[in-house]
Amino acid sequence: ESFCHAIGDPLWTKEDRFNTFQKRLKNQSALDELVESWTVERSKYEVMEGLQMAGVAAGAVATTKDLLDDPHLRSRGFFQNVQHPDAGSFEVIGSRAKLSKASCRVFTPAPNFGQHTDYVFGNILGMGQEDIQKAIEGGAIFTEPIEAQKE
Repeated sequence: ESFCHAIGDPLWTKEDRFNTFQKRLKNQSALDELVESWTVERSKYEVMEGLQMAGVAAGAVATTKDLLDDPHLRSRGFFQNVQHPDAGSFEVIGSRAKLSKASCRVFTPAPNFGQHTDYVFGNILGMGQEDIQKAIEGGAIFTEPIEAQKE
């Protein structure tokens, strides 16, 4: 009822084919078209606000551009600039929660191929530098993509 009221109580909302949940499921394609005819005339934020004002749970589906352009997210420091050695400077989503007594995680860009080879095989797996080098030379460890090796 709240949804119907929010969209202006059009006559089709009183039709028998939509008066129960089962009938709405059976006639879902027609119902979708009728609801779309109302939503297409409004922005997603107008739809969201109108439905919310009527007590209907609703939210706008945001695109990446919407998020990047959102003044509230900008003012909250939602995005963080990172510098990648190959890709350059770009923004990533930062910490979602801002707590008054907790520091925010600093995000780093994705590593380059093979950037952490020594750390993973040496520090984590406990291999010596000589064994790591032998594994690289023997083709067991890759430090660059296979395509680059063929060139």
